[in-house]
Amino acid sequence: MRLGWTEKWLINNPLREFVQKVFEGRQLLRLGGTANRAKALEIGCGSGSGIDLLLGSFKVREVDAFDIDFDMLKRSDCLLKRCKINKQ
Repeated sequence: MRLGWTEKWLINNPLREFVQKVFEGRQLLRLGGTANRAKALEIGCGSGSGIDLLLGSFKVREVDAFDIDFDMLKRSDCLLKRCKINKQ
């Protein structure tokens, strides 16, 4: 399923990334802590901000990320390059 322009706008909104990092991420860290050196699976990676959060805040060693929308994969690729994150 490809996303429409409204869904893409909502997913790529900087406010969503802020809420994910500041509120959701912190809450999940309080509930379960870090996942030191674990391998994570990000289904529907969208713009890639969740990958950055997993590698940074949750301390995972590797993330397998998938999305079925090619435009979103291109966005996540750009974010990973900006953050200098290795991708394979």
